[in-house]
Amino acid sequence: MQGGEMELGGGGSFKDIVLEQLRRIAKVSTVEFRGGFYTTVTDREGHARELYVEDTREVFNNSVYVFASILLCKFDDEMKACWEKYKEDIKIMTDEFLKFTKMDDKVVLGEAYYEDKNEKIALETLKQKKLEANRKLLIDLTELLGRHDWLEITGGTY
Repeated sequence: MQGGEMELGGGGSFKDIVLEQLRRIAKVSTVEFRGGFYTTVTDREGHARELYVEDTREVFNNSVYVFASILLCKFDDEMKACWEKYKEDIKIMTDEFLKFTKMDDKVVLGEAYYEDKNEKIALETLKQKKLEANRKLLIDLTELLGRHDWLEITGGTY
């Protein structure tokens, strides 16, 4: 990375950590984005148990947020502006949702907490908007990497 490699305690460089997180994002991005749900599965002994299948949109959103958090110390002025816009957009869409709901909460809760059909629809809309904001943030982050040649491949193998 710019200014030489920064070695961290575990032996991996900052660049290694960045590339590993980017690989994780690529992996979660290659599946269908869908909401989480509960399903019943039968274990080897024949007992039925409830299993939660994670919301792949939230997995992607969290992965991108972690990626941004890792790179935060390397943001240039252009990326700092993108980050501030992202945070403001997320705040606005979250506040709009919270004002719409009948509950007096300061944070968005899981789907099971919203009994009203219109609130459930609004929650799904919020999740889709957050997904689009995080897709845009990922593009901004990869452009940051490109502006500084942080993904440049060295050596003869790739």
